Amino acid sequence: MRTRRTRVYVAGPMTLGDVPNNIRCGIEMAHKLLGAGYAPYCPHLSHFQQLMFPNRYEDWMLLDFEWIPLCDAMLRLSGESRGAEREVKLADACGIPVYYDLCAFLEDFPVQMEITDDTTTYPSRRSLSIPGQSAPE
Repeated sequence: MRTRRTRVYVAGPMTLGDVPNNIRCGIEMAHKLLGAGYAPYCPHLSHFQQLMFPNRYEDWMLLDFEWIPLCDAMLRLSGESRGAEREVKLADACGIPVYYDLCAFLEDFPVQMEITDDTTTYPSRRSLSIPGQSAPE
C-alpha cells in the first residue's frame, strides 16, 4: 500500500495557440487530479509567475525538468507543444509512463482516497475528464 499520493506531471500546450485556454485546461486537470487524491505538478501555473517575474523560456523548462524524474506518471494533454514533447522525451528516458488518455492513467493508478459526496472537493472518477475524451465509468 502506498503511503503517499501518486505524483502526476501534467504536460500540455501553454504558449502555442489559445494561451488562456491552454492554461485553463492544464490547471483544471491538475485541480481535478488533486481533488481525486493525486499530487499533480502543473507547469501551467508558472504562467502567472511569469507575468509578475519574467524569466527565460528555457529557465522554466529546466525547472520543469527537475520535477519530471520525481513523478510516478505523466498525463499529456492534447495539443501542439514543443515543450511538452521535450517533457515526454525526458519522462520516457526516466522510465516514467506517459499517458495520453485519462482512462488508461486511471486504470494503472486508481484513485487512492475515499470519495465523498462533496464532488466540489473530491470529484468522482466520472468528473475526471479531458476535453474530447469520455469520462471513465
